[in-house]
Amino acid sequence: MRRTRSHLLPLLLFLLSACTPAGGPESGPGPEAAVEPAIASGPSTSDDRSATARLLDEARDAVARRDWAGAAAASRTVVDRYAAVPGSSEALRILARASLETGDLETARVAAEQTTELFGAGNPRHAEGQLVLGEVDLAEGDTLRAAIRLASLPPGAEASTVADAKAILVELTPTLDAASLDAILRRVPSPSPPAVPLLIESGVTLHFQGDASGAAAAGQSALALNPSSDEARVAQALVDGTVEEILGRAPLLAALLPATGPPSLTEFGTLLEEGVQVAIEMEREGARRPAQLRTLDDGGSVQGAVNQLQEAERTGASAFIGPLLDDALAATARNRRRAVPMISPTARNVPEGVPAVYSLSGPDPRPARMLADYAARSGLSRVVLMYPRIPSSSFEADAFRAAFESAGGTVLRELAYPAGTTYFENDMRQVEELVPDALVLPLQAPDIELVAPQVTFFGLDTLGVRVLGTSEWGRREVLDVVDPRHTNGVVTVSPFLAGRQPPAATEFQTRYEALHRKTLRSNVPALGFDAARILLEALSGGARSAEDLDRELSGLRNFPGATGTFSVEDGLLVREHFLVRLENRTMLPVIVP
Repeated sequence: MRRTRSHLLPLLLFLLSACTPAGGPESGPGPEAAVEPAIASGPSTSDDRSATARLLDEARDAVARRDWAGAAAASRTVVDRYAAVPGSSEALRILARASLETGDLETARVAAEQTTELFGAGNPRHAEGQLVLGEVDLAEGDTLRAAIRLASLPPGAEASTVADAKAILVELTPTLDAASLDAILRRVPSPSPPAVPLLIESGVTLHFQGDASGAAAAGQSALALNPSSDEARVAQALVDGTVEEILGRAPLLAALLPATGPPSLTEFGTLLEEGVQVAIEMEREGARRPAQLRTLDDGGSVQGAVNQLQEAERTGASAFIGPLLDDALAATARNRRRAVPMISPTARNVPEGVPAVYSLSGPDPRPARMLADYAARSGLSRVVLMYPRIPSSSFEADAFRAAFESAGGTVLRELAYPAGTTYFENDMRQVEELVPDALVLPLQAPDIELVAPQVTFFGLDTLGVRVLGTSEWGRREVLDVVDPRHTNGVVTVSPFLAGRQPPAATEFQTRYEALHRKTLRSNVPALGFDAARILLEALSGGARSAEDLDRELSGLRNFPGATGTFSVEDGLLVREHFLVRLENRTMLPVIVP
């Protein structure tokens, strides 16, 4: 993208006013030598010089009026026709700037390169040409090359040229990750004053990565380049190792996970922590202030989770991962002193009316709404809902009913059975009597294992009753356990298109196996990874308070994770879903009519 900066105009006008070519004999400069040399050697006539003076006046006037097209036209004529006239190099510099401003990057580059070749490295005009070249690089999207040019202006640059180069780098530096900063500074062996923002940012990165000597060296280099007072304060803090006193500490993620307690929970906690560690390592590769991770053992109990949360609050946790269970999540959320955001990887429910609490496995209305839309558009106008009386299934049933009835469908009956029921003959007989177009089953995995075989056993499939199931039906652990005779033909939803693994999941698997040196055999670590990545994404926006961080989370849209693509809607963390049909333990895409 081309950048136009109004503060360059006074500089250019000043340079132009000091660079009027002088007259002389018909060949070469006269006794009163021109301030600017000719672009090329050769003879020139008085008519040539008069024409050059007139065109340069036109170019200067056009610059003053910000008529960049006019300035380019007048200066180009001088460059093309009067290159041998003393002072014509001024037109070269005007052409470079005017072409940049009009978006003619190729002409700007050629003119700026000629400027740097014409003037030696110790000449202020050389630095001016290098400034334009850096801006051309930036406009063409070559950020690293631009930064390298601007950070290595040669000695002798005008103060205003240095200021302009530095202003660009001040704007550019926050967009660079740690690897890019390192690459730039390694290719600038002798940084010039515009490099101060890069040096300071690199030093801050090294400091938060634990490289105290590298941070101090960057601070010393910045101090040697005449930094501003604010820059000098941070640079000196890098030398002294006191950066936190000025910039604050790096974000701290506190993971409330069971390392002791019931074996089933501790195994989950270990796997989740492994996923979180992958996310932290990924961030350290590019973040300038990488987040720190502190894992706290909550023992798998409500009181343990509350106690560890209070400890984490005392150490200034920026966000929480966990706890795992519904009641522990509700208790810790309500015991926070401030609404520091929490994401549980596994809780099925989130406490109502409590801000900044999310779960990757919590209520998500999208799957049920998608099934309702599919049913309505497929001509399935009469359905029966059957589900256990547990919050997660009741939530999905409510979401389906609202969307289905809004589309003109009819829910003939809701069969809500007590949690723990194992035999469903009475429910199946009612479905048989009603003969709906579809039986909608918003079930969790344990209930699917019980209900699906009984749908077949009681012959509902022979009556032409379609079966629709929410997202749990497509989970690998369900498909691997339930005989495909009982799931074939079920229309459900999946966070992945026809079950295909997305790029984020592939990358996670690669990084997990490289970091932990073992094969990834479970989906659980991916939940820890996604919880951490979502929080790190929100923290990357520069949030300074719990409220700022939750605002960042509330704006999350289409974030690619290892377990799906995430957004936050109405205070809930939801995934994008796709319609699929189950067939022989595989998922086939469904085209909605």
